Amino acid sequence: MLGTTCSAPGKVLLAGGYLILDRPHSGLVLALDARFYSRVELHEFKDAAAAKTPATSLLIEVHSPQFDDERRYVYEPTASTPLAPTPRADGTAPPPTNRYVEVPLLYGLTLLTELRGSGYVAEAVKASRAAGWASLGGTVGLRVTLAADNAFYSQAAELRARGWPQSAASLRALPSMLPPRRDEEGEIAKTGLGSSATLVTSLLAALLGTFGAISLPGEAVTLGAASTTPTSLALLHSLAQLCHCAAQGKVGSGFDVCSATYGSQRYVRFSPSLIAPFLALADGAAPPAKELAACVLGTTSAWDHIVEPFHLPPGVEVMMADVACGANTPSMVKQVQKWRQSDPAAEALWQEYAAASAKVQGAIAALCRLHERGVGGRGWDAQLCECSAVQPTEWNSISPVGAALALIRQSGLELRQLILFVSAAAATAIEPPAQTALLNATMEVPGVLLAVVPGAGGGDAVLALILPSAAPSATDGPVGERARAPCGMAATRSRVAALWATWPTTAPPPAPTVVCELPVREAPAAARHNGVLVEATSMEQGVHASAGAKQLAAARENAISARAAPSSVNHLRSPSLRVYTPDELRERAAKRAERAAGRLATAPVTAPGDVWRLEV
Repeated sequence: MLGTTCSAPGKVLLAGGYLILDRPHSGLVLALDARFYSRVELHEFKDAAAAKTPATSLLIEVHSPQFDDERRYVYEPTASTPLAPTPRADGTAPPPTNRYVEVPLLYGLTLLTELRGSGYVAEAVKASRAAGWASLGGTVGLRVTLAADNAFYSQAAELRARGWPQSAASLRALPSMLPPRRDEEGEIAKTGLGSSATLVTSLLAALLGTFGAISLPGEAVTLGAASTTPTSLALLHSLAQLCHCAAQGKVGSGFDVCSATYGSQRYVRFSPSLIAPFLALADGAAPPAKELAACVLGTTSAWDHIVEPFHLPPGVEVMMADVACGANTPSMVKQVQKWRQSDPAAEALWQEYAAASAKVQGAIAALCRLHERGVGGRGWDAQLCECSAVQPTEWNSISPVGAALALIRQSGLELRQLILFVSAAAATAIEPPAQTALLNATMEVPGVLLAVVPGAGGGDAVLALILPSAAPSATDGPVGERARAPCGMAATRSRVAALWATWPTTAPPPAPTVVCELPVREAPAAARHNGVLVEATSMEQGVHASAGAKQLAAARENAISARAAPSSVNHLRSPSLRVYTPDELRERAAKRAERAAGRLATAPVTAPGDVWRLEV
């Protein structure tokens, strides 16, 4: 039957941590190739429990196989609690509430009723039957399937259980969309890539896309005209921001939702007053439909966030490592805010920190402009390799590109120093001592441009920007050894990965217990868009996806058995969601970029500020 699969990218905040909570400060956000997938489709339920669904209601079944979670809801627009949990197909009681699923469903369905009329489900069923679907006499409702790439969750415990090394190669060898392990307290360690924001964004995209309310970038044959894409992205973004804030019960900065929608960017937050009235609603209450539509469409008050597309230039790539400590971002934010409100000296230090963050963002932007202009007179990669082959103190004298790299490195070091000052003053470990030692050692590796704790810091992850390494020279050993030595980006990655792999045993105390490279990079861009995408919309694509998912699940079960994995793994077996390996995703992204070049409209942007226009 009719259905849509959408995916949204994870994120990493390169600069602007904490500052991004307040206008007019900006943050530099990279969208990553780790993605969260949501599929929404019309489905015919044939069990006895489904048959009891009132004719005026809509049955919704949500599957999250990675978490062995299945739940059902009945949506009745006129009820005091429109979206109510109901027993599952086997008659067992519904699981505990999940607001990151329930709020998007409630708000999305409310908006669909306002935009498409109350008969939108019946129209979709009619279209499905016209396309060849034959009813079997069951109850027609919605089936939702949710799944995320492994990189969103720490896999350190999984690798230890399998006896595998803590490395990106081991992570790539794990089955895709593996159920994450829980600790002794039943908690799941995350890597800070924004799983809740990508869940909300991809779920809303699939829901609205299934009923034709939006047209999004993607490879689906039913994609509408490119000129409609910016409007659809804007509607999705504002609704996802509202839902994410309502789900977590507070108004955050929104950079994670914005990057899930638009991709890599420079971001300035929206005014919290835009959505404040909806956070006062009673738990489970539907938002007033007309007010909801006016809010997300911006007809009452225009959304005032700033989105400027941004991508790292070729030859500058991201490496990230999971340090398996986990950060409690809300408590850290509260601690920093408490310090700013209570310490008279806080404002002066905060302004220094803000200036340092702006300097880093401006320096990276300047490097991007040099690449766009072709500055330097020699090959771009050759200039980067030349810099990685010498000490950073020599970069300034090599070329304008070297000077730009030197500015990024120096401003990054200044930013880290101010982060340490803020950490001490606020009594919260934004860059913990263990991370400081790791980052310092990482920045000593040839080819590393910068190493930082991303976002709010703490114990989630570390990030490095790296450059390609030059091929060995005649003085670097015998010819045979030089021929076998890696060069380019692979050489730098290998050196950094080797440091991280041995760090727990070679680092000075206090060292993280685990440092494991994450197999993530900046998401590839199609026509400069690397945000939310449509993976499949037509029924024909859904049928092929179903067969592919079943075959892939069976293959993975065989692989797990062959490896004698120590745990029972519940893989994604949904007949509605195509599951891709990381290599398949990269291949599809490359093909998508080729087909989409020149077709997708660029997201609307606001004129950049003076800092973003900083010249070399």
